[in-house]
Amino acid sequence: MKGRLTYLLPITLALLPITAVFLSVKMIPFMVLMLLFISLLEIDKKQTLRKNKKFLYPYILYVSVFFLYTVISIDLKESSRILERQISLLLIPFIVFYSNLSRIRIQLFFKWFILLMLGITVISVLKLVIFIYEFDEWIKIMNEVSSNNTYIQFKYPHLMNVHPTYWSYLLVISNIVLLNNRISKIFPNRLSILLLAIFNLNILFLSARTPLIINLFIHFFYLIIFFKSVATNKKSKMFAAVVVVVILGLIIGNFPYLIFKFKTISSDERVFLWQNAFNKIQDNMFILGEGLGSGTKVSKEYILSINDPRIHYKGYDLHNQYLMHFLDMGILGFTSLVYLIFGPLIKIKRCFSFTHFELVAFIIFSSLSIFTESSLYIIKGIIVFSVFSSIFVLYLSNSINKN
Repeated sequence: MKGRLTYLLPITLALLPITAVFLSVKMIPFMVLMLLFISLLEIDKKQTLRKNKKFLYPYILYVSVFFLYTVISIDLKESSRILERQISLLLIPFIVFYSNLSRIRIQLFFKWFILLMLGITVISVLKLVIFIYEFDEWIKIMNEVSSNNTYIQFKYPHLMNVHPTYWSYLLVISNIVLLNNRISKIFPNRLSILLLAIFNLNILFLSARTPLIINLFIHFFYLIIFFKSVATNKKSKMFAAVVVVVILGLIIGNFPYLIFKFKTISSDERVFLWQNAFNKIQDNMFILGEGLGSGTKVSKEYILSINDPRIHYKGYDLHNQYLMHFLDMGILGFTSLVYLIFGPLIKIKRCFSFTHFELVAFIIFSSLSIFTESSLYIIKGIIVFSVFSSIFVLYLSNSINKN
């Protein structure tokens, strides 16, 4: 493709997950429709889809299970509402796989996405500086009340009116791309290191625990690949690893809200409903489900039965996509989810390589993030996963074909 059309699809695609996380969810249908319209301007769509159609199979199976359980659902209204959100999980990968997205155009997508995330970081820091200047006395009062100097970190994501976990998820995905910049060459190496430092500090300041732990896993995964590729002795590698851990510990020690969040893990209510969900799955012989959308009803009934004070909590979210799928749709739903997340690994011969790093790192990210979030039942989680899972699969395919 030539001219402005070369940039139009990658830039719109880069805007979509940012719109889903930072702006109103009401804008998502318009963004998806815009993306669909722009994709119709692509050339060689049939030929491209024929080449990439095998990548669509996990998405087709996944959404088909939702459709099946919607058809047989007792509560058709609730199940249809859940199915409606899943349409994006098929439509967006379809757009990605039939569009003529070359390796260069995908790199353009990465570049714009990361630059947009940098812009958001700059804006958020400016908002924080202004807030600190204007409400200095109030901040002092709040810190005295809490006795742990955590108020500024707590307030930070609220100034952007965004969930800190999903903001952090986008930063982690940015890091996945930047870590392998030495191979992909999207940015000059020094700039990529600077961006990594900025985004990692931002993740630390946001202090969302699950994204932070995933970010550490991905960095250590990259270090393993890097150490395997360089000709140094084991003692040097061990020393470097220790230095990294010590520096990381010193940095974390300067973020009081992060320390506070980790101290409260033992009292976290996130896992409150997991045991009851597992008992229900066991009652169903690990085969049948309660019905699409019925998992929340099971949680509500359990809370009512034990007279728990959380009776007025309206979410009843399991905060675990694996359990949510198994509880709602049984073994079929759970299997389709596992295939969706881990399916790309089947065709990867060497996980510990720079060529496969981005996709394997994203699989690590996806598999761990849904362990503490039911993000694939939430539209912004669906958008983030559908965009990046399909992009990383296609990017690896293009890289292998190039080599």
